[in-house]
Amino acid sequence: MLPFISLVYISVLMFTIIDRVLFFGSNIEGSLSTVQRFGKIYSVLFGENPNAKDMTNLEWAIFFIFTCSMNIIAFNLLISLVSNTFDKVMTILPAIQSKAKAEILVEIGSYSAAIST
Repeated sequence: MLPFISLVYISVLMFTIIDRVLFFGSNIEGSLSTVQRFGKIYSVLFGENPNAKDMTNLEWAIFFIFTCSMNIIAFNLLISLVSNTFDKVMTILPAIQSKAKAEILVEIGSYSAAIST
C-alpha cells in the first residue's frame, strides 16, 4: 500500500511542477505559491472540479491529462490487487480440493460402516 500512496503523491507533485512551469510568469495563476498549486492539484485528484469559466485551454488540457492518468493508476492498482488475490487462491486450490475429497470419502466411509452394521 505504501508504494501506491507514494506513487499518488509523486504524480501529484509532478503535475504541480508541470503546472508551475507552464504558468510561470503568467497573470492567470502567477500569484499562487508552489504549496497552493500542490493543494489545487491535490483537490482536483479527490474530485473538486475547477471553475470552468476561469480555465484556459491549457488548463483544460492539464486537467484532462491529470484526471486520465489518475484513473489509469487507480485501475492499475485494482488489477494488481485482483490478480494477486487470484494467484493466492490458485496456489491453495489443490489443497482445498484434496481436503474436500477427503471429507467426502470420510462421509462415504461412515455411511458404509453404518449400513454394514
